[in-house]
Amino acid sequence: MQIKEHDLDQLYYDAYLTDQRMPSAFRKQKLTFWMEMNRIDWLNYGDGETKISISPRNISRWELALQLIQLINNDEDRKIIWLRSKRISWSKIGRQTALDRRKVKNKYSELLMTIIAKIKFSFSFKEKEKIYRLIAPKYD
Repeated sequence: MQIKEHDLDQLYYDAYLTDQRMPSAFRKQKLTFWMEMNRIDWLNYGDGETKISISPRNISRWELALQLIQLINNDEDRKIIWLRSKRISWSKIGRQTALDRRKVKNKYSELLMTIIAKIKFSFSFKEKEKIYRLIAPKYD
């Protein structure tokens, strides 16, 4: 199996979404008092909403994305990858990094290809299999 730029791009986007759904580092407790009341369906507050849970596969992909971004040595380059995972436009990323939008796009593509090359040449066969399984899209 080969890893393509699109697969890594999707991995980082999913990692960003998983990061947003993770609980905060600090527990924010609030002391509240709820009086007992009749539980009538139409009076319930917010029970009908379903919460999106994080699957173990999403957490594994998130950890893999963080592991792979560590293969890039420069912090500015890591910033470009993470900003693009948020789906921020090229021009906004360019303003934040003081580069032209075309240079940012080419740099992003170059960084993804660098990660793919480092996976190919610096990981063992078992590690590559694990990475390929996690990067591959899961069809339900």
